[in-house]
Amino acid sequence: MGNKKAFTRTDFIFDYYHRLWEGAILAFDLHGEFNYGDVPWNMLAALGGSARMRGYYEGRYRDKNLIETQIELRQHIWRRNGIAVWVGAGNVFPSFSGFKWGHTLPNYGIGYRWEFKNRVNVRLDYGFGKKKDNRDFYSTSMKHFNQIFTQRRIFWIFSGIMLVPNIFLCFTEQLPLLFKVSYILIPGALYLLLLILSRKPGITFWALFSPSFHRRVSIGTTLSFR
Repeated sequence: MGNKKAFTRTDFIFDYYHRLWEGAILAFDLHGEFNYGDVPWNMLAALGGSARMRGYYEGRYRDKNLIETQIELRQHIWRRNGIAVWVGAGNVFPSFSGFKWGHTLPNYGIGYRWEFKNRVNVRLDYGFGKKKDNRDFYSTSMKHFNQIFTQRRIFWIFSGIMLVPNIFLCFTEQLPLLFKVSYILIPGALYLLLLILSRKPGITFWALFSPSFHRRVSIGTTLSFR
């Protein structure tokens, strides 16, 4: 509101997939983003990220216009496991007259694929850029991650993980039934309360889980409850 400046954007995506042999897919991607007018800094075309040009941090290279392309070979290996290799290039430029081939950035890398369910893959990618410091590691696609692991699911997963040492001791030690139940319910309630009250539950999770896991496992392997 009150902004007198305006700009327009054109986004172009062309994807092509071709089966080469059994278990092998060749994927081609061409993406262009073109902005016209007075474009704010945070709305400029940004090169890099987890989807394209995976050897560069997203937003390190920005300008009004962007063109990037990549070719990726995806090979199924065994059961749910597969690998991928890719090569690509991209360029950001202020205008078509200001486009310079010498500013084109190369990109290549290798990745691992695990089929979580049909058409949804967990992926681990390691991409390389032009310089030695332009190397990036990417985990599963955030689009798919957000669809599978909602905040509520992550909350309960974290809570369950922190109870793993307690559950482990209940099955490995000779303990009364009442003690087993209380040994799970009481810490579980405390963990849930701390995560609910914490502003940064991720940090709270690692602060609670990392030291307590090693301490309780070591106790469980050296002491015997009678």
